[in-house]
Amino acid sequence: FFQAEDAIRDSVASRGLGDVYKRQCEDYSIVDIATWPWISRYEFQQMDLNDYPSLKAWYMRIASRPAVQRGYAVPLDQPVPLPE
Repeated sequence: FFQAEDAIRDSVASRGLGDVYKRQCEDYSIVDIATWPWISRYEFQQMDLNDYPSLKAWYMRIASRPAVQRGYAVPLDQPVPLPE
């Protein structure tokens, strides 16, 4: 049940984020700050970001920010997980 619910939510998020970032490619907002940590656990959630190209593009854009990389390394010195 939860995997189906997650797939629906992720599909909606992917479409929505794709539309938003076509218009605001360089903006970084509180929504990004609040949402990105949840999506960064995509492996734990058994989610393939390749199924959601707009979501993956957004994720990669946020992951490439130096401040996000430094923040992800706290408290454990780990690199940001990047999808294939």
